[in-house]
Amino acid sequence: MDFRLAFNEDEANYDKWRPSYVPELFDEIIRYSGIDETKQALEIGIGTGQATLPILQTKCKLTAIELGRRLAEYSKRKHASFSNFQVVNIDFESLCADSNTFDLIYSATAFHWIPEEVGYTKVFELLKSGGFLALLNTYSDHRTLPINIKAGLENGITTAINSFGGILHVYDTMDLYLAQKP
Repeated sequence: MDFRLAFNEDEANYDKWRPSYVPELFDEIIRYSGIDETKQALEIGIGTGQATLPILQTKCKLTAIELGRRLAEYSKRKHASFSNFQVVNIDFESLCADSNTFDLIYSATAFHWIPEEVGYTKVFELLKSGGFLALLNTYSDHRTLPINIKAGLENGITTAINSFGGILHVYDTMDLYLAQKP
């Protein structure tokens, strides 16, 4: 299985149950990059678009790429009211775009699937001079476990949650990495 497609199988539940990002992350990205209606941004691995709305609201021209066909279609529908938005169903390695095109390239949780020597080189090429890269890291390693191990883990989690009245408080870590092209 191509683990990059692990979230493509049930896009509605993924969007419903995945923890969202805190607004302060986007405030910082927008402040740091100065992204606005005069600029272009690229989102790598849009998924269900959970990291998309704050960037769209800056009125920049946003192109999002997504390898998973179902996720790409879901995100197109979710943000269809924005004329400054397009989704391309492709992986980052195959994206054809002119050099020095984007003022901001960001990825909420997909960049780790791209080989570093390819990903960072291509980002550098695609960013305009003075452009920004923003990467968010969260952790979803359980999605790539073998099915029998994953099922056991999920059953154990369900049992534990139910033993505490069916309520789970999640305290998540979100790392934000920002860089600027000289």
